[in-house]
Amino acid sequence: MSVFKYRRTIWHPIIATKKEVLKFFEEQEVVTSRHLMDRFGYTHSSAKDRLLKLHKEGLIEALFVRGTWGLTRKGERRLIYYEQQ
Repeated sequence: MSVFKYRRTIWHPIIATKKEVLKFFEEQEVVTSRHLMDRFGYTHSSAKDRLLKLHKEGLIEALFVRGTWGLTRKGERRLIYYEQQ
């Protein structure tokens, strides 16, 4: 059974949980939208949306090289919280 969310008049499947994406950030240290596309099967626009949402929440931050992202301390704490559940 697929899980869908409604957004901008288009149905987007929820491909990976926030916990799975944050764990991927922890493993990779530096992540791009292409990494999310390859690992979780996101389209370019859905990968970009996921990155921007995580950034708005303060869980990831843009790094010096354009298009690269890394986990923040808040993101690390959230991942620890998710793993304890």
